[in-house]
Amino acid sequence: MQILWAPALDLTFSGPSRHEFQKLFPEIAKFGSRLTSRYLGNGADLKDPYVSPLFCPDLSGLPPAILFACEVDSFRDDCERYGERLIAAGGEARWKTFPGLLHGTQSLTGLLSSAREWHKQSVEALSTLSSA
Repeated sequence: MQILWAPALDLTFSGPSRHEFQKLFPEIAKFGSRLTSRYLGNGADLKDPYVSPLFCPDLSGLPPAILFACEVDSFRDDCERYGERLIAAGGEARWKTFPGLLHGTQSLTGLLSSAREWHKQSVEALSTLSSA
């Protein structure tokens, strides 16, 4: 099983949520681009499937996926796009976008009920592995 939390699956940042996020938080968006550049180095192929799995030509044979996204996140669309691609390839996937959460705030379980719900649903997904 794949359980992906706010995954960066397209480092070309070509999804609509990237443009929305950039308008809301331009400085954070710039930081994310710089971080990606530092992580990959100059001249990296952002469409390499090992860098951006959404560019993998064939997603068949992968395990079922549960994807969690934050509403306010550059990578929000990646979850839906990846889930749709997995299903099209004959796999299983489901995804959920948590309203009001900003990338990284899913860890604030002491402050946000939506973050606690995120964790609860993750644990429930993992518990299905033992009964399979």
